[in-house]
Amino acid sequence: MRLREVWREAAHNFGSGASHGLVSTFAFLAIAVCLGSVASRGVVDVTADAVAFRDSGASVFRIDAPDDIDGQACDALAQVDGVDAAGATRTGSPLRFALLPDLPTPYYDATQGMARLLDLRNRAAGLFVDAELAESLGLGDAPSSSFLVGQEASTAIAATFDHPDDGRDSTLSGAAIGVTADGEPFDACWVRFWPPNDNPLEIMGTVIATPGGTAEAAQWNPTLGRTLDPRETFTALPNTALTIAAALIAAALAFVGVRLRRLELASARHVGVSRASLIGIALAEVAIWLIPACVLTLTALAFTATWHNPDPPAAAWLAGARIVIAASAAWLLTTALTTAAVRETHLVRYFQQR
Repeated sequence: MRLREVWREAAHNFGSGASHGLVSTFAFLAIAVCLGSVASRGVVDVTADAVAFRDSGASVFRIDAPDDIDGQACDALAQVDGVDAAGATRTGSPLRFALLPDLPTPYYDATQGMARLLDLRNRAAGLFVDAELAESLGLGDAPSSSFLVGQEASTAIAATFDHPDDGRDSTLSGAAIGVTADGEPFDACWVRFWPPNDNPLEIMGTVIATPGGTAEAAQWNPTLGRTLDPRETFTALPNTALTIAAALIAAALAFVGVRLRRLELASARHVGVSRASLIGIALAEVAIWLIPACVLTLTALAFTATWHNPDPPAAAWLAGARIVIAASAAWLLTTALTTAAVRETHLVRYFQQR
């Protein structure tokens, strides 16, 4: 049978409802969308948890040693494997802004590394202030400026940093930070470890200037736990089980679909349709509805992988797409094998069992 005739026969069967195309479409969509969404959202949740852990400051540790922290050594920790950013701070005299004259603002001198640790995009000259403080001062988007009590010239506000009340240490709450490179010792060294699954806290002791000096590292925000291993969490996702389940369910539905048409298929073999042509027609019937169903499913998974995903959606989308591919392949393969197993010699038995 020619290819054109195969597709013509498949289209006729689909249009007449003989191939159960619409039922198969909805069944496939239910499998692929549900299981694919579970896989995609699992990847999104792992990413979101990691970002939340980082944004909360849970991966930041601070070592306190007043007037005994080497600022350059602290900044240099950012070059160590497993350290994302590091910076030192030193307590300075409180500031008094003209708009808040009765409210002293905590002030800290800091090394340049603190700008990266606080995720500040603008690292120009000027103060870095807590976002809530900036709002109290009526400042818009930084860079901006404000006046200090007793000063005629305005003070530049280079950037703002977020310090929500989410369980983190209140040291920098409502504070202003100024970058300095005067070479004087600092009071504390802040280090952000990433990924935060194995924090080598012992390296923080190397920033203490006094030989033999020791201090204990404290977590900036302990509410989310001390460590997080996104890779281990990702590995534990049931994506393999979901893929196998999708393939098995699709195979079972395809098998049932062909079994319900055994009499029709055996009759076609009886009137001279070859086994190869019969398999070709069955696969063409599946392709007519499977291709649009896959397009719809993959489009739905694109939304699922994007919604509230702090990272690019490619990884989450691919996790769901693998399930769609597995279900499609299982449906096609089972259809072909089950159709090939239909025998003309069993026509009478199929008739009796209908």
